[in-house]
Amino acid sequence: IYIEAVMHHPATQKISKKYDFHSTGFLLGYTPGTTEVNYESGSSRRSLALGYKAIKKMDKVKLYMPPIHEEYIKNIYDNIGYDNEVMENPKVLQLCERTEFTVTQNTYRNVAEIDIDNCGEDFDAAILSEKKRLKLDNFSTILLRINMENPKAIYAYEKALESRFFFTGILTH
Repeated sequence: IYIEAVMHHPATQKISKKYDFHSTGFLLGYTPGTTEVNYESGSSRRSLALGYKAIKKMDKVKLYMPPIHEEYIKNIYDNIGYDNEVMENPKVLQLCERTEFTVTQNTYRNVAEIDIDNCGEDFDAAILSEKKRLKLDNFSTILLRINMENPKAIYAYEKALESRFFFTGILTH
């Protein structure tokens, strides 16, 4: 079960803690400023703290984590009760010719989400092109999701950092 607690609203964060949700990250600027929370309104975008609570025991997951955030990501998985194994970065990657991804656009929140399905040799160009297109369509926030169970995750993650994306947390499946 997931919970999205508005970061500037202490009550939702207290509820999250009370019901044993574990922090997994945050979404910067995810909610439009037109969203009101009793005591505060305004035009700036709001950020959300992500929480997760497992309702059943999960199978062990094999994760390909970028070295720069490996300890942090492993701690999140440990904290939410996922048995995990950190896999070695593959020495040789078989990249497909073209990067494949799915884009979801939430016009109410003005947020676009790019889910990487497969990394190709054109990863840099493909992601930069899509990011540019989404910016031209006036999306305020662009999320890039990378499946850490995919052996190409480390490659995708490092390329995403070069494209000025940054790590904000994990979402489990």
